[in-house]
Amino acid sequence: MFSLLVPLFYTRKAPIDHNPIKLQKVILFAIIGVSLLVMIIAHVVAGALYPLYRGVFYLEYIFLLLLLASTATFSKRLIFYLPVFIICLFSLAYIVYFAFDLEKPNSHDIIVMTGNNPLYILRYCPAIQVTNDFEGLRKTNIYQNEKPAPIIKAINSDSGSKRYLLCPLGERDLVTSLKLTKICDCREERILYIVDRE
Repeated sequence: MFSLLVPLFYTRKAPIDHNPIKLQKVILFAIIGVSLLVMIIAHVVAGALYPLYRGVFYLEYIFLLLLLASTATFSKRLIFYLPVFIICLFSLAYIVYFAFDLEKPNSHDIIVMTGNNPLYILRYCPAIQVTNDFEGLRKTNIYQNEKPAPIIKAINSDSGSKRYLLCPLGERDLVTSLKLTKICDCREERILYIVDRE
């Protein structure tokens, strides 16, 4: 929606150009205000957690729209197309990143892949618990902790035949005492491992 509206503020022949500049800015600030309001409502009513990757991206987008509002009056000058260029660049980069990320297993896939075996998660991942609760998967042996020591201790005391560890990308070194075999890269820059017996 934003991508369709943004060019109207910079195109002299667009229908919206016949309206006063003040009205253009009111419309733009209304869009920004509604976007922020929806994020706040999602946080308060639905318990959405911010900042997540998407939340940070949307906030950056909104701040860039504020730049656009302040430069729309001077749209005859080429330099003032910079906010539009930045917005398009950010949007394109996010679309490409999201397309690659969609190919990886999500929270639902991870829970299904691990079956009835315990799943240990280094660094709290709210998406796993939310998916487990809202999709009725009823997996009871999910253990999460921000620190590696409690996770390692829990895994070592687990006598099950299969144990899985979901670890953030680049944090494998925090659990070097565990013998891990990589299963797959997952969404949100996490890696799923199976914990091998010594």
